[in-house]
Amino acid sequence: MRRYLTLGIAFVTAGAVFVAVALAANVNHSTTKGVFSPSTIPTGTYKGGKLHVTDTTIYANNGGTPQNPTKEPDPTTHVNQFFDNSAKITVNAGLPSCTEATLTNTTTAQAEAACGPGSGNNAELTLNKDGTVNHGSAVACVAAGTGTPCANLAQGVVTAFNGPKLSQGSGRCTSAPTGGCPTILLHTRVGAPLNVTLVLVGVVNKTAVGDFGYRLDVPVDPLAGFASALTYFDVTVQRKFTNNGHNYNYLKATCNDADGKWNYQADYTYNSGATETATSTQNCTAS
Repeated sequence: MRRYLTLGIAFVTAGAVFVAVALAANVNHSTTKGVFSPSTIPTGTYKGGKLHVTDTTIYANNGGTPQNPTKEPDPTTHVNQFFDNSAKITVNAGLPSCTEATLTNTTTAQAEAACGPGSGNNAELTLNKDGTVNHGSAVACVAAGTGTPCANLAQGVVTAFNGPKLSQGSGRCTSAPTGGCPTILLHTRVGAPLNVTLVLVGVVNKTAVGDFGYRLDVPVDPLAGFASALTYFDVTVQRKFTNNGHNYNYLKATCNDADGKWNYQADYTYNSGATETATSTQNCTAS
């Protein structure tokens, strides 16, 4: 009897594992693309510039395109975004910071007034070279759950701000660069018919995974209780600032790999528990 009972428990356990795996099957198709400019950099030097990142997620079975989705994908709940080890992020006392609390429930204009150019606390990271604002964009499928038709498309405006540094071991700062983990606040104002604001708090950690140097850890808040989902997220980060008479760039890079490539990766986790990894590369030239 004990033998049969043990076998029965084993079959039930195996069945539960199978069901869990089946429920977590990936129904999405996600991508990531990074472009750092300039891509031609003098040999052995770092050059300041801008990083354009586009992340997309669609329902894989006739789900349309990221900017014109037709079905709601399994909503993303977490993204770990990896950047090449040829890049460097600089955050010091010369760059003001904003807080999540300040940005919560604000429109884009209100966020800019609190932490953008002219605010007296310019923590914005989505700026053109001349210091003017360069907002990113987002698209959300407004539906009734994964795989259901998009009844509406909501357009979003993305603005990035420098957030407070975190010390090693604090929150999601698990592998701090020197001086602590920088944070980036991705203020995403999603328009009609949702009319909501997401403040996605990304924490920058060091990483030794693959050919990467940084990992941006970003939990993604639900839209309409997961009845809607982001399908397109596009942002360009660039910022110059001064500290003690010296000029700094928030981002800079060198081209020192033998293959002449910069690597990008995004690890997605979805509401169902399914996961997916997307990668891309960019050619660079050491002049």
